[in-house]
Amino acid sequence: EDHGYPGYTSYASLGDLPYRFPIFADLVQALDAHVADFARDLAFDLGDKKLTLDSLWINILPEGGIHTGHLHPHSVISGTTYVAMPDGASA
Repeated sequence: EDHGYPGYTSYASLGDLPYRFPIFADLVQALDAHVADFARDLAFDLGDKKLTLDSLWINILPEGGIHTGHLHPHSVISGTTYVAMPDGASA
């Protein structure tokens, strides 16, 4: 609220979501599989290395809230997953 951000972000405050909450560990596994397929489709030459997910965070925005466009200059692949919560869902 102090900085005009209409919501919550865990960025830089909860860097260990997959450790704290097993549901995020499941998400990391699913994302890793999709990214591996994507990298293969793009014919990335990774040699004997593989891409690893190293940052995962949550933004909670009210209706109409936005997270402005920005760059992740040290990323190979970066993405966003949007989840809509049903009416009456718990916090």
